[in-house]
This record gives sequence, structure tokens and C-alpha cells, in this order.
Amino acid sequence: MKILKIETISMNSSRRFSRDFTVIALLGILAAFLRLLFIGKQSLWTDEAFSVWVAGHPLQTILQILKVDAHPPLFYSLLHGWMSFGRSEAFLRFPSALFGVLNCMLVYLLGKSLFNARLGLIASLFWACSFAALNQETQVRMYAFATTLSLAASLVFWFAWKRQSPASWLFYGVLGAICLYIHYFTFFILSAHVVFLLLRRQWKPALFCLVFFGVTFSFCLPLFLTQMRAGGGSLIPLTPPIEYAMNLAWLLLAYRFFDLPIYYILGTLLASALVFLAVWQSRKEKQDEIFFLMLLFLIPYAVPFLLSSTLSLHLLAFRYLILLAPYYYLLVFIGLSKLPRVVHLPLTGALLLVNLIVWFFLLTSPSFERQNWKAAAAILRRNVRANDAVLVEEAPAIFPLCYYLPDLVRVDWREKTYLVIPQNPQIPWLIAEGERNLSQVAELSNRSKRQWLIWFEGYYPDPRGVVKNLLLKNDGSPTLYRLRSFDIDNEIYIYLFSPRSSESHTKKELSYRRGKFWHG
Repeated sequence: MKILKIETISMNSSRRFSRDFTVIALLGILAAFLRLLFIGKQSLWTDEAFSVWVAGHPLQTILQILKVDAHPPLFYSLLHGWMSFGRSEAFLRFPSALFGVLNCMLVYLLGKSLFNARLGLIASLFWACSFAALNQETQVRMYAFATTLSLAASLVFWFAWKRQSPASWLFYGVLGAICLYIHYFTFFILSAHVVFLLLRRQWKPALFCLVFFGVTFSFCLPLFLTQMRAGGGSLIPLTPPIEYAMNLAWLLLAYRFFDLPIYYILGTLLASALVFLAVWQSRKEKQDEIFFLMLLFLIPYAVPFLLSSTLSLHLLAFRYLILLAPYYYLLVFIGLSKLPRVVHLPLTGALLLVNLIVWFFLLTSPSFERQNWKAAAAILRRNVRANDAVLVEEAPAIFPLCYYLPDLVRVDWREKTYLVIPQNPQIPWLIAEGERNLSQVAELSNRSKRQWLIWFEGYYPDPRGVVKNLLLKNDGSPTLYRLRSFDIDNEIYIYLFSPRSSESHTKKELSYRRGKFWHG
């Protein structure tokens, strides 16, 4: 009888493993297909181009550049090695897509470990199709990496807490330490783990985590303090409380696609109700599990906002919230599962459909959610002539132009500042910073026949328009190339100012749509 029982258990374990492997493989195939489909179609936007520019330097120089940035060095160091093999958009984005596939699998494993395989399957299926996840996991940025590491750390933490084995705690400590070197926001995920231990009176594991993370992060602490003194991350605006609450809807219903406030208000109310339902219905049968998920959702969601509001540390950006999205999605689908099947099945299908539709628009539009610098570079390459001057408003706009126009401009890092180096001596370039260097703009304008002024809505450093007004004295009716976007913050404006005597001046605006220019 004992032998028969052992064989039965062994067969059941084998079947479960085979089933889990099949589910994970199918989810991985779906996630890979959605992330790799047209992965190189979208232009690199400013943050991606900045990542490529930073990673293109030697490792020692990368550390110097990051002193005025807001991120730890590990991602840029890994990207530095990856760029040794290629620099195309698709190649640069491939590692993020690969980690996105791993995220989908980890969501399934976490949901299955905490609750059941059905919840893990639904949550991971939604992650595979989620616009928020797809958008962040197809960029040359560190968010897909940070999400993978923090998800893996949460999964290992749960096993370590259940088994209380020293090897598991050590493995968790190593994963957590790597998280902190990929993105500082993972600190709030790790904080949720430690708070869980403290509230469960697990003093020794909590002390181990605090000491281990403190010792391992001490090597990065000087860089972090330097970044804080330099105002790292100060470009991130503080989000109003109501708008920040709507992040719940944006994560679930696709970010800023439908410009209808009522859509996001209703989405926020629905998400809040589902999370509350998940907690209320599971508070007895899965007390530890639901408490663990709530900490992983609430601490990274609420604490950074409170710190930013009270201390002006600017710890927030919408894209950071992708790190807490797995736990949020699990809570939402726990709440959905508590509803009658006639309600939760159509609602789940509708959520999947909305995210896939929005992702389709992103794939088929060259400038749906990101600036179309590829088109901007094409305009300049086609029209810039000798004795023209190119003025770029604010530094972020210069990095994508360096990527797409390496034969025209390069940016070096010297003495804690960006140095723009024209590659053609007959076409000077300058970062115009409003009133800060207006004299240089005037001098360059006098020395050149035509002036190109480039800026985009998201980083406009000259609200009074002093640079534009100065150039308008020479040309009152410039040509405007406007590269439109669904998000107005990502629209690019390229003005061409020409001498009145040499060219006709019928004021016009050209819009770039579907690979062609249109008047209007």
C-alpha cells in the first residue's frame, strides 16, 4: 500500500509538472509574439536614446555620467556589453522583450504559489496582453529587468518564508541586492517584504534582510547620495493626487489612450472595488497570501507618493509603477473571480480586448506613444544644407538625433556637462536653453544662412519663447514641420527660419503621418 501511495503521488507530481510546463511554454510563446512583433518599428524616444548614449561610453565614464542621473549603474553596464554586438532598434530592445516573457511566466508562478493555477493563468495571460507591460517591455530601459528581478525576489521570498531554509534566504538576499543596482524603486518592493516579516514577528529573517541589503548597497551609496545632491530625477513632475489615483485605471485599461475623464474615473472605481472585494473575500481562507499581496501593492504605490508630496524628492513616474503591476493585477483578478461567472468572464475578456486594441495602434503608428525622432532625423537629413545652424531646445532632444544622425552630430561628456560636437564643420549645432545662452544663439544666427529650431512638448525649457522670438526677427513666417502624436507631450516641432531675401515665405505647417508629409 505504501509503494502504491508513493507511485500515485509521483504520478500526480509528474502530471502537475507537465501541465505547468505546458502552460508556461504557451504563455511564453504568446508573450514573445506580442513583444517581438514589429519591435523595431517605433523610433527610439529620448529616454531610450539616452540609455544608448550612456551605454556607449567606457564603464568608468558611465559612472561619471550617472552622477547627474537618477538610476543605478547595472543596467547601463549590461547594455554596454550588449551593444558590442549590434545597435539597431530591434536588437537593442530584444533583452527587454526577453525579460518581459520571463515576467509573464513569473506572474503565473507567483499566482499559482499564493493561490491557485487558475488565478496565475488569468493574471499572466493579462500580463502578456497588457498595454502597460508591453509598452515598458519593448523599450531600451531598465523597467523590464527591474520587474523580472523584483518578481523573482518576491517568489523566492515566499518560498523562503514558508520553508525557513538558510539557502533560500541567501538566494533571496542576492536577488534583492541585484534589484537595488538595477533600479532604486525596487527598494519599496523589498521594503514590503521586510514589513511583512516584521508584522509576522520573524525577527531574524528581517534582521538578515536589513543587514544584507545595507552591506551590499553600501558600494552604490556614494553614487546615490551624489545623485540626490545633484537633483537626480528632478525632471519628473509631481503628480496631483487625483491623477495619481487614476494610475489604477491606466495600468488596467491602457495609458492615456481614450481622452475621456469619465472612462478613467469609472476604471479607477472598478479597480478599487475589485481590490477591496479580493481582500474582503480572501481575508480568512488566504490571510497570509492576501496580506502579502496587499503590502506588495500598497507600499510601492503609496509610500513614494507620500514622500514626493512631503519631501519633494520626485520619486514618481508612471512607468515606475510597472514594478508593482503584477501584484495589482493578481488582486484585481482575485476580485473578479469572486463575481459570478456571467460577470467576470465577459469583464476579463473586455479588459484583454481593450489592451490588445491599444497595442495594435501602437504597432501601426510611428508616433503613438513615443516621439518620432526617426522621422525628425529624416527631415533634417533631407533638408539641412551647408551654412545652416541647428538649434535643439534642451539636452534630451539631442540624444535621439545623435543616434539617427551620427554623421552630423555627436555628444561627448566633458567636465560634468554635455558637449555637442558637429561632425560637419559647415553645419554647427547648439543646445539652446532659453535665456541661459541667448547670446550664443544670436551669434550662431548671425553666422548662418538658415536656422533650424527643434523641440518637443514634453521638455520645452523656454516657456517665454525667447529663442523663437529672436529667430523670428529674421523670419516672421518660418516653415513648421510638426510630427504629431496621440500624446501631445510627445509631439515634435521643427522650425526652419530662412532669410527673407532668399526664399518665399508662405507660412505652412507639415504633419508627418504614415510615412508622408501633409499640409495642414
